[in-house]
Amino acid sequence: MEWRLLELGPVDGYTMTSLISAIGDNLGKNTLLFCHPEKPFVNVGYHQEVWKEVNVDFCIRKGIPIVRRPLGGGTIVDGPWEQDFFIFVKRGEIRGTVKDFYQKYLYPIVAALQFFGLMAGLKGNDLIVRDKKIGGTGAVDTEKARVLAGDILLDLDIDMMTHAINVPDEKFLDKLAGSIEEWLTSLRKEGLTMGRAVLKECIVNEFQRRLDIEFYSGNLTSKEEGALKKLVEDRQKKDWIFCIDNKKQRKLDEIKRIKISRGVYLAKKDFKFSKLVSIMVCVGEGELLDISLTGDFFVIPPAGIEAVEEALKGTKLDRESLIEKIRGVIKESNINIIGFTPEELAEAIASLS
Repeated sequence: MEWRLLELGPVDGYTMTSLISAIGDNLGKNTLLFCHPEKPFVNVGYHQEVWKEVNVDFCIRKGIPIVRRPLGGGTIVDGPWEQDFFIFVKRGEIRGTVKDFYQKYLYPIVAALQFFGLMAGLKGNDLIVRDKKIGGTGAVDTEKARVLAGDILLDLDIDMMTHAINVPDEKFLDKLAGSIEEWLTSLRKEGLTMGRAVLKECIVNEFQRRLDIEFYSGNLTSKEEGALKKLVEDRQKKDWIFCIDNKKQRKLDEIKRIKISRGVYLAKKDFKFSKLVSIMVCVGEGELLDISLTGDFFVIPPAGIEAVEEALKGTKLDRESLIEKIRGVIKESNINIIGFTPEELAEAIASLS
């Protein structure tokens, strides 16, 4: 089985997050791609609000770009201290569940870390060493491929990682820094200081050995390059970066224009399932008039969450009706959700009634 190997080296954040669609929508050959950030940037999940998650003023002062990626998960700060990888597999060759996909294609990554003597494994879709996270991953479906994107921490910049994230106060900031120190690790913290080339070579070897893949060194095709150029231009625009913030504001404005009276009200609450889900609802006469779902969950495809929101409008606010509607739209639209179950979401919405 022959795959293309792409080595792009240091890239900016807009390019890194646009590679998923640029290559995935035009994929001709299964591909393993390596790159890493040329400088730090804040990487916001597709479903998240920038002003809620990011210390925007700090980023402006420090010249740190804010980038929205086209897949779910939480806000992270990416930088030269990591090695990133992207795995593109043609959709017609995919077998099994999303979980199967994660396990199959992360297995060589884990094996590469184990080759260096690390007690590496998987916890959900996180790469771990000694029960500490050393890398995160996420998957998304594009027009022609399923894409698995991930990173391995070579080092940590805790100061940058904490100050670029929006926190309520200094006490919380200290707690966040302590948690990162306690629950994240890196190759340097594990006593390994080899260069990127050695790590990448080992990953390639494990893909060849464990998945019977033969690589050839390739380049971006003209279609991929053209798509990438257009995406980078579009995703530097505020309309993309703040798209969820704008959507949220429109919803709030619409609700404010509704005369809030007996039986009609707005409610919002954060729920922590396996991932955080922030739910805002407008309720009237026992029905869900409007709903907004944001957080650090994963949805494949990302726009599937909008289908769930739309399907729930007009639903009676009882648990069984909500579960039936959520299950129905997930099945009909072939949506995969990682972070909460239909039952959890239904119970959370019902609790706001």
